[in-house]
Amino acid sequence: MAIQETDYDALFSRYSATNKGYLEDEYLAELLQSLIDVAPLSAQSPHQQMNTKRKLLRMKKSIKMPIINRGTYIRTVAIDSVIESFLNSFPNEKSQVVSLGAGSDTRVFRYSNRPNLRWIECDFEQTVKLKKCAILKSTKLRNCLGIDEQLPTNHEEFKSLSSTIDTPSYLLQALDLNEFTDFRQLDIYDVPTIVLAECVFCYLPNSTCNNILSLLNTSISNCSFLIYDPMGGEQSDNFGKVMVNNLAQRNISMPNLMKYGTLDAQNARFQALGLNLNVALATIDHVMETWLSQEELARISKLEFLDELEECKLLFKHYCLIVLYKGWKPEQSFQVKAIA
Repeated sequence: MAIQETDYDALFSRYSATNKGYLEDEYLAELLQSLIDVAPLSAQSPHQQMNTKRKLLRMKKSIKMPIINRGTYIRTVAIDSVIESFLNSFPNEKSQVVSLGAGSDTRVFRYSNRPNLRWIECDFEQTVKLKKCAILKSTKLRNCLGIDEQLPTNHEEFKSLSSTIDTPSYLLQALDLNEFTDFRQLDIYDVPTIVLAECVFCYLPNSTCNNILSLLNTSISNCSFLIYDPMGGEQSDNFGKVMVNNLAQRNISMPNLMKYGTLDAQNARFQALGLNLNVALATIDHVMETWLSQEELARISKLEFLDELEECKLLFKHYCLIVLYKGWKPEQSFQVKAIA
């Protein structure tokens, strides 16, 4: 449950960054309000239902620090940029995005009008059910995805609700990634595919990550991976130790945080798997400095005062973007590249 709640952290961080003008997302506020409205359905007693809604309303009102807003911005822009690069490489072909641990991500709505694109999302059953209910609650979100289904009105109806949404262009499905052992657990087509794992692999045992990578890579003839994860740094790095302690207080662990704490360690990790994929890696600090235009850097610098510039650089050096690819090439600049 603690890991699932990190999705709310990410959701409200995106909401804050959007409100401050860093990001544009016409679906975010709609999904967030719908989630707040339907979240009580997941609780059994009236008292629990009231507490659930109050908690989310408090989170919505919370003020995020400028460093969080900027980090959320560059994380979102970086991932969007690579997805665009992938999709633009197959303009006239059917293609597919598989989002592992998708949570409350809004990209499926933002890309809903893209021709020949199928979007697949999976996460824990409770998370998926709540997202489905949030979509059903909103006319805008329902119409965006072409869904017509009855919204549950109470906890019992919520419990019996199928968690799946299945349309020609969108699949939302419950799946615990620790139990993902068969390709057929998800209805994935054999078309050019990019698998998105945004702050997902960091919470999974290394063996589970390797199994998922190998399973999808061998099942889809043209499969790439886009991974965003924190890195603990060198073993002597105090940043990683502080992060481990902070997470432990929330009963959360990241098994690979220190094991693959640098870009070189991450590169060696994926090379050792023998996936026969090209590898490109960059820290978010590098992305901030080289992927954005001077005009865009000037724009975001005016949005709010950020006096923790050195702290910001240090933080961004401990988050990485990893692209494992074949059949196309990301356009962006990366610090480490390895050709299969």
